[in-house]
Amino acid sequence: MLDQLAREGELARHPKLCFRFMAQCCTLIQEWIPPVAQQALEVAWRYWKQQASEEELTAARVRCWKHLDASKAGSDLDDRKTCAVRAVICCLYPLTVPEEIPEVLHTFLEFFDMAEHHPSEQTRILKELFAAQLAEHEH
Repeated sequence: MLDQLAREGELARHPKLCFRFMAQCCTLIQEWIPPVAQQALEVAWRYWKQQASEEELTAARVRCWKHLDASKAGSDLDDRKTCAVRAVICCLYPLTVPEEIPEVLHTFLEFFDMAEHHPSEQTRILKELFAAQLAEHEH
């Protein structure tokens, strides 16, 4: 379904929905997300509500990378917390370059799935957020 939305250009046209998809998926792996990344997600939500600047979004992303760099498991992709933080980092980009959005989502899902696998919930969230776009392309 995500590939279909990408092919039809819907992801590139709807960056806010893409962010919401990633952020809502993050609630499914909340137990693996450390406080620094939880706070970063809050900054991201504020950014998409136009209540935080791109600089604040970047600063939150840098804090997450520093957290990973300081962690012994920071580059261990078998570590669920590491993968959860890396998934959150994908939420911390402004998604201003439409061509990059599908790749950001693909990367997000790789890390998300390594933290915890929730395919049916991902599909449900995607269908809810992109219901209008999916219905439009059914005809």
